[in-house]
Amino acid sequence: MNEFMAIRDEAYQITLDSVMGGASKGTAYGITLDSVMRGDSTGNATSAVGQGIVLQGNIDMDGGGFVSMSLIGDYDFTDASGLMFEVQSVKSDAPLALAVAFSQTLQNWGPTSVCSRLEGAVGLPAGTGTHSNYVYLDVKAMGRQRSIFTSFIPWPGFGLPCAPYDFSRLKEIAIRNVYQEGPFKIVIRSIKAVQKPPAWAEYPIKDPPPVTTLPETDITEVAASFVAAALYKGSVLQAKRDSNWDYMASRIYQTAALQVNATEGAVDESIREALLIAALQEPQAAQPSANADMATSLRDALYAANPDAPAAKEPESILALILFIIRSQWAFFICWVRNGFTLTDECGTRRQ
Repeated sequence: MNEFMAIRDEAYQITLDSVMGGASKGTAYGITLDSVMRGDSTGNATSAVGQGIVLQGNIDMDGGGFVSMSLIGDYDFTDASGLMFEVQSVKSDAPLALAVAFSQTLQNWGPTSVCSRLEGAVGLPAGTGTHSNYVYLDVKAMGRQRSIFTSFIPWPGFGLPCAPYDFSRLKEIAIRNVYQEGPFKIVIRSIKAVQKPPAWAEYPIKDPPPVTTLPETDITEVAASFVAAALYKGSVLQAKRDSNWDYMASRIYQTAALQVNATEGAVDESIREALLIAALQEPQAAQPSANADMATSLRDALYAANPDAPAAKEPESILALILFIIRSQWAFFICWVRNGFTLTDECGTRRQ
């Protein structure tokens, strides 16, 4: 098992959503540009010794709606209980969720990718963008991607039978910002595979920062705005009607609940306690209904903290989701078939 996974310049590459075709741009090692989702997001990554990786860009929802970074290597997490991330708080009006995926192959599409991916998510607290935080991802809470019909979309798929996951031969760790519109900056100082959960792992973040530390501010008003922003961001993910997006929404709600709880005077004590109890839940990517239930209970707890927050975004229609899947995958599928069921540079997915 990797006791410590150092982040080096040569160890990562960036994938952009226009990465499923279109006008996305990026500056980093191994930009992948497909020709499928016609996305318009932008992103780049830089690294420096002792500082880790800075992943930043802008998520455009007209198309793919994501930026993805891959850590390529040979990883053995056989004895790992989970991954511990040291990250900076995000300078944002609400927490941000990152999708995290393990893969046993560098091919993101086709029969060889079936059962090879394991999906999860972590929540990053909102703050000044300078404070360091530790967040934990329990590998038991991660779920399988089992569909040959999905590539960059981390959906659990159509329930194909899979053998027990082999953590000894991981080739890729993908980290994605998905469907969280607008500019972002993520600083990952380190990632550790740990044998035992940290003592604070009852909650997924160590010492969550308060909503604000600025003096002479109206704490209740700041907290109400913070909660409203978190509810909107999570509802956008939930509107996609997918269990992994419920997982990510849960991380946003969970982190927001912990940050409000950590803020003296933000809400009544009874609501602070309710938020803490709701945040004790652990998302289970392998159990879609558990994700949806957790997202719902956390969302209800946050609405109790701010009853005046705008209503949650309505779920997208099934027809709209079907058309989105067809548009995002059809050209990719045709290229794969035309090239003898092999991904080539023409398909835009070969690692640079």
